[in-house]
Amino acid sequence: MKTLLKSCYVIYFIVLFVIVTCKLFQIYFGSTGFYYYLCDVTQTIDSIKLNREYGAWNYNFKPFEAYYSWFTHGIWDALIRNLLGNIVAFIPMGFFEMALSKHRKFWKVILKCFIIVLCLELFQFVTCLGYLDIDDITMNTFGCLLGCLGFNLLAFIYHKIEN
Repeated sequence: MKTLLKSCYVIYFIVLFVIVTCKLFQIYFGSTGFYYYLCDVTQTIDSIKLNREYGAWNYNFKPFEAYYSWFTHGIWDALIRNLLGNIVAFIPMGFFEMALSKHRKFWKVILKCFIIVLCLELFQFVTCLGYLDIDDITMNTFGCLLGCLGFNLLAFIYHKIEN
């Protein structure tokens, strides 16, 4: 069972890495449903490098600044997409990390998830593939927390059924 979980985690992580850091495509939803489009990675890198030349670096350390702006300007699709995407995409990471952890210490698993999320964000910053954003780190880690809680809930239910 652990081998299957590890395999699923590796596949999940590769897909997550491609979606989150490489941004090969963007997912949107509208009144007709979900849709996506392919992104030009070189255009993203060139744009970020050009912005850096003018002093606008690809980072944000002001908590909830973008969320507040989207909320006050009524840009609900961006607000919902970012909240859901940054949380939901990382729930499986918390679940897998908790399931595969030897001792299942909650704080250690959350710390490990936080470090992984931070590394993903730093990778985006260094490679100019995206933005290092404190909100992404916060929401991604919160998603991991929900995944850990989900695993603990399922384990509790399983033990109740077994007894």
